[in-house]
Amino acid sequence: DAGPFKVFTVSTQFNVRSSPIIYNDRIYVSSCHNNLTYCIDLNGRVIWAFKTKTPVFGSVAIENNYIYFLESAGSTKIVSDSEGYVGTCHKLDMSGNEVLSFPVRCDFYADTYSTPLPSWQTPVVVGDRVYIGVNNRRALCYNGTNGKLIFATELRYILAERSHGSATYVPDTYLVTRNATSGQTFATTGGKVFCNGGPTMACFRGDNGFALWQAWGGWEIFGSPTFSGMRHSALLYCGSESYGMTVWNASTGTPISWYTTRGGLVSSPAVWDGKLYFGSQDNKVYCFEDHPVQEMSISMSLDKMQVNVSRNEPITITIKLTGVTNPDFQLNEAMERSAYKGSPPLPNAKVIVTFTDPDGKDVNVTATTDNMGNAVVTYTPNKPGQWKVIAWYEGEHKPTYSYGYAFSDQVVIEALGTTGGEQPPPPPPSGPTTPTIPTEWIIAAVAVIVIMAIAAILLLKRRKK
Repeated sequence: DAGPFKVFTVSTQFNVRSSPIIYNDRIYVSSCHNNLTYCIDLNGRVIWAFKTKTPVFGSVAIENNYIYFLESAGSTKIVSDSEGYVGTCHKLDMSGNEVLSFPVRCDFYADTYSTPLPSWQTPVVVGDRVYIGVNNRRALCYNGTNGKLIFATELRYILAERSHGSATYVPDTYLVTRNATSGQTFATTGGKVFCNGGPTMACFRGDNGFALWQAWGGWEIFGSPTFSGMRHSALLYCGSESYGMTVWNASTGTPISWYTTRGGLVSSPAVWDGKLYFGSQDNKVYCFEDHPVQEMSISMSLDKMQVNVSRNEPITITIKLTGVTNPDFQLNEAMERSAYKGSPPLPNAKVIVTFTDPDGKDVNVTATTDNMGNAVVTYTPNKPGQWKVIAWYEGEHKPTYSYGYAFSDQVVIEALGTTGGEQPPPPPPSGPTTPTIPTEWIIAAVAVIVIMAIAAILLLKRRKK
């Protein structure tokens, strides 16, 4: 149980620097100075202990029911190619019996250091291949069946001698198909191996050790790199003694971001549930949230582009909300939780349609998408003039991923006035036309008639006198 309660304690007599590995209800851990690697049950009882000649600083690796671990560098020296001192890789069965042991190169240049220095790594075992990381600027891989060296490929741009932390293996399918920097195809390379060499981070092919990319990581890297994501969203995290945590594009080695603490970063980071965790020698544990964002697309169609305000004509808008399809971008962790299935239409999402009237006042109408990502909005403009319409989606935040913000193209509709707008002129009369009398003639005739009437009235008045 988590909490302040001690379940059991096992005395190893000397300090432990390796991380315990739990497999099939057994705990495997090594002690530095009594040179013992232990198998312990979940009640704290020691099942067996295997003794080596020199300390074991790294953790064990388990593959196909065999246990592998590295004994630190001993007194054996490879003279033929000046590779310095060697350590030993031990292979045990699950009962603690040694099946195989073979020498591995795990030290600095022999010409630089005259005494052996310990190997800190944990071997990475995939099938019958045992990856040690980098030694003397060479990527190392051994055969776990017979102990023979498979390759020791030089990584030209590694800026120091060896890996302090352990390597990280990633299957081919987790990265993009081609590396833009080296041009190497990723499809059939026996997987990829990420490891550090002094201040440098490197990625090499799992089949032959050929370098795919190498990048500066900060002086100096002691922890193991942590891989997360898939294909275009694949990232690599690792800290350094330069106080910084670096995030690389795992396919190209391009640095994406960097965060500086106030202390060195010696341990390896952890990624869980869309969050990055790591500790610093500034006495703090940091947590960063960084998860995939699904790009979204929203569109709309209108049943008409003109309405009559006097007749209270409504306008109906159909909205479509979908994810932007990208076959190389998958929300891997979310997909494993069955919460996300590629880029389908998005159901049960709130969409907003904004109507802007001729005076610039906004009116928002909301709707919820159906199982096909569709939603319908109806609105009746109440003012003549030009109305602007736009549909948008605010996005949504999930525990392990997010849906991004999206908006449609803006559309303008015409709302006619209370008279229905300008009326067309009446059609000309049909049939034969009648000649018209000029207006001036009519006015003159009326004037003559009026004058004659006045004269007649005056004449009658004189005769009566």
